[in-house]
Amino acid sequence: MHRLSDLGTVYTHAAHGVSQEGFDAEWRGVDIVTLDGDMVNRCEVFDEADLDTAIARFEELSRPAAQLKTQPATSMRGCTPASRARDWDAMAEAFG
Repeated sequence: MHRLSDLGTVYTHAAHGVSQEGFDAEWRGVDIVTLDGDMVNRCEVFDEADLDTAIARFEELSRPAAQLKTQPATSMRGCTPASRARDWDAMAEAFG
């Protein structure tokens, strides 16, 4: 286990198997698993040598999404209630 948080985990896994012909094989990799409540909502698999990349990706997923601060984005936040109320003057002012 390389990282563990409320979001999920980054861990190294190893799997072992034998073919019908007797060939012994092992697979190793690094996984990111994230959760939404009790359900897995994301699984990303990386090569074992890409641990730093997997950790960086997990940290990226852990950051909150940036909120747009532009005037059009701010105007749109006020638009939905105005459109539901059919308050066309308020909508015109939001885009003014």
